Amino acid sequence: MEITSSLRDGVVVFSIVGDVSIFYKDAIDAALTEEVDKGGYLFVFDFNQVSYIDSVGISFLIQAGNTAYEHGKRIMVAGANPKVRYVIELAKLDRIIGLADSVEMAIAELRQA
Repeated sequence: MEITSSLRDGVVVFSIVGDVSIFYKDAIDAALTEEVDKGGYLFVFDFNQVSYIDSVGISFLIQAGNTAYEHGKRIMVAGANPKVRYVIELAKLDRIIGLADSVEMAIAELRQA
């Protein structure tokens, strides 16, 4: 798994390649903590290259969503494949985080809020 972050239009975009699972929890947590410490609370998680998410990945999204919510913001997941999107919807996370087809759409939605 590889995770990188970039700033686009005031939104932190985390691009993830590989699985979002227990094996990579520390790397994902560290990336989020680093951006929060910088004052970032608008997050898009680019899942275009994520093939799998487990319960630890779901709990990470909940944590990220709670962090953003505490600052009056929300997070978005962009480009999730149908299997990953199904898991997010099955966990009912789509009620608290946004789902978008592309990073650009996610950024636009966050910027409007």
